[in-house]
Amino acid sequence: ALKEAHKTQLQKTELSPKWAPVNSDLRENAGRDAKSILDLIEVGLVAMDRIDMDHEKSILTVGDVFDEVVNQLKLVEQTPVLFALDEYNAIHGLTTFRTVRMKTLHSNCIRMTRPFHHFRRMNEEIQNGLAVAALTETSVNQAFRKERPSRVVLYQPETIPPGRDAL
Repeated sequence: ALKEAHKTQLQKTELSPKWAPVNSDLRENAGRDAKSILDLIEVGLVAMDRIDMDHEKSILTVGDVFDEVVNQLKLVEQTPVLFALDEYNAIHGLTTFRTVRMKTLHSNCIRMTRPFHHFRRMNEEIQNGLAVAALTETSVNQAFRKERPSRVVLYQPETIPPGRDAL
């Protein structure tokens, strides 16, 4: 959905010079050729297509691409970036996912939720933009844990670096 909705802008947005992928497969496949965030997303989509053939390698590549795309979007300076997350409280505490042994997974075990766990830090890392979240009134049928937020303050001028409050 991100690729289709923002294809033109993602193609124009070059990768930050700070980009240094940790996964060797990602470095080999995208390090030489990837020039934009869209190119990086394409690497992730190719890895998803190959996931049945090479599960261990592809799943790491897909996760690394996701992490890198989030990091790259936080480094974009020429265009404002908005991270909008609905049902923020659903990514904290226990989930409805289970292990093979039927133990409930904690949200920290789900890689794609990790960049969004510390919202205040994420807002500080975004070069030109903002991260916002909305809570839901419903929750999974699990006991709440202490780390599940009861509320999120969406806007605090003192925590937003100068120039970002214009968004």
